[in-house]
Amino acid sequence: MNIPYPIEDIEQELEQFRTFLGLKKNLTRKVVNGHCSKIRRFLYSYHGLVSSRTVEEYLARIKEKWNIKTYANYLCSFGKYVRDFKGLDYVDDYDLPRIKEEPIIVPPKEEIGKFFEVLPNVKIGKDNRRIDEPKYKALVLFLASSGLGLGEALSLTKEDVVFRDRMVVPNNAHETSSTKNSWVTFYNEETEEYPTWLDDLEQEDKIFPRDVSVYDAFKIAEEATGFDITPQRLREWFCEEMGNLGVQDRYIDAFCGRVPKSVLARRYTDYAPHKLKAIYEKASLKVLS
Repeated sequence: MNIPYPIEDIEQELEQFRTFLGLKKNLTRKVVNGHCSKIRRFLYSYHGLVSSRTVEEYLARIKEKWNIKTYANYLCSFGKYVRDFKGLDYVDDYDLPRIKEEPIIVPPKEEIGKFFEVLPNVKIGKDNRRIDEPKYKALVLFLASSGLGLGEALSLTKEDVVFRDRMVVPNNAHETSSTKNSWVTFYNEETEEYPTWLDDLEQEDKIFPRDVSVYDAFKIAEEATGFDITPQRLREWFCEEMGNLGVQDRYIDAFCGRVPKSVLARRYTDYAPHKLKAIYEKASLKVLS
């Protein structure tokens, strides 16, 4: 039945969805954050109206604007929300796409630099004033130099960052999982120049606002440069570049929040924050130069 379901309090709805995923679906906090982040964008895009039309329109837009893996991720989140949480049949006819695995080709540093330069650095306020908005440039540098995914970055609060060490402790850092177990990572000196709004935040405030403007900003830069640079590709670039700089795979995995694959590395490698910091700083990762 195509009956619209208006959500009056979006944040309350998301909190209930978050509890549902963690308690009944037994998902890790990191996965829960990813699903909630996607559904938040959808709900705010349609002012809380959930219907077969709004779901179809939004998924069609994602499929048109982003790659097939991103679309598949969104479809998975909508399955959790629409079908499992709301008990609606709006996505029952959707099939997950078959994704052909291809060799990863990371963007060269020159492309990232040009993409970075054309990112919007202002936004129009409600009173039509132009407001400085450095968050997009900061986010690109943060993703490329930390190895974190977009969902992890957008979920960070001020208290998750040790600024004197440029160290990030994701809010699921000590949460066990069968596949992933984040510890700590770092961001480089280039990134420090851009988060100028941090001084005005409270400890519990999000560092990067979680809204669709991030995706819009990436799309603007892609259209201006012709470079398909996404948060996922920035993460892949981080892994490739750190490997080229001599960092061992098990430490790259640690920075990205992936459990090392070998039993030896899991049991005997020292992942103390001070050691990871020394390894990170020795690599001297640069994104723009």
